[in-house]
Amino acid sequence: MDRAPKFPAIQERNVERNQSSSFNPISGQDLYNQVERTRKTTQAELKDRKFFSLFWGIWYMDDLEIVQSTFIKSALCLPRSTPGHFLRVETGSLPVKAKIFRRTVHYWQKILNMERDRWPRLCYEELLKAVDDSPTHSSLNWVRRLRDSLLPIGMGCLLNDPELVQTKDLIKAYENHCTSLDIARVCESGYGFYFRNLADFTERQWYLGSKKNLQIERIIAQMRTTSKNEIRFYAKGSAHKISCETVCNVCNTSEVEDHFHFMLRCPLYNYYRNFYLSRYINVGEAPEISCCSLLDIGRDSEKLIAVYHYISQALRLRAFSLEE
Repeated sequence: MDRAPKFPAIQERNVERNQSSSFNPISGQDLYNQVERTRKTTQAELKDRKFFSLFWGIWYMDDLEIVQSTFIKSALCLPRSTPGHFLRVETGSLPVKAKIFRRTVHYWQKILNMERDRWPRLCYEELLKAVDDSPTHSSLNWVRRLRDSLLPIGMGCLLNDPELVQTKDLIKAYENHCTSLDIARVCESGYGFYFRNLADFTERQWYLGSKKNLQIERIIAQMRTTSKNEIRFYAKGSAHKISCETVCNVCNTSEVEDHFHFMLRCPLYNYYRNFYLSRYINVGEAPEISCCSLLDIGRDSEKLIAVYHYISQALRLRAFSLEE
């Protein structure tokens, strides 16, 4: 008895329905409002379907994360390869499994408060008796899955001491556990080498929503979460791909066109660099530090606009040069 019998049709149908409502890039004055409406719709649909997650979602905690990840990648036009922990740290989001856990724990508390002759309580007691059976025979045991979710936060023993269950403490502990996992994955990730130095790890990045301009948010997010092997931009209907392992084709320096070359050294962009970024670049500073300093926007509105305009103008000039 593997995962196959455990409500796969329900799980796949809910993922497909939520993905179908995910954001498709559009253009126009209502762009930002359209994304906000789609975000709220996606969250509302997830919330409506969490009733079913009380029963089957606990088996598919990680699988259902694709709904949230797909929306964030679509809204910010990020590559499909962008890790989920990058997305959650950048946007200050908890994983979907934390939301499922919250609902499940509330339902568990509700069962424990029932009279012992109620059917849900009777079923719970029977499942509790079989919780230590061999995995082959207990793979469909809801209580066993609940225990498996409690073990990472050191609370597996609560099944035998229901009077000690404190719902708020359990939920907070699990959310902290999920956040800690994402932070550890970001710090150990080999996908992008400087994102760990940019992430705030405490809340959503300020630039997301500060100007209510999705074009700005996309460009900054794409540069901050880029991989170490290539930079991909999608802005105003145009796609740009920069390979960080090949020599720059738009200048004669014979340097590899990596992140540092694009942001700090390529002579083709000197005019825009001097105009927009000169006040933020310290001469003689290591390129790694300078690049991180530029992309560490904080709450500096002028810096946000300057970095955005530099990248967008440089991309436009690069595209023109490659076509010549």
